[in-house]
Amino acid sequence: MKLFQQLLLAPAALGLLAPMAAGAAELNIAGVSQYTSQEQVTSISQFSDVKPTDWAYQALS
Repeated sequence: MKLFQQLLLAPAALGLLAPMAAGAAELNIAGVSQYTSQEQVTSISQFSDVKPTDWAYQALS
């Protein structure tokens, strides 16, 4: 296929794929509200998988 033909077909192909991408961008409102209702972490001890020898422990302390 020649370059000119590819340039003509590219917008048409993108137009067909755009509605599929829009469906993936929908928000899960229940998940967002559950996330916002969680309490804030105030201590490193609340993380069960962070050990004092980890770099994350040192970064958080």
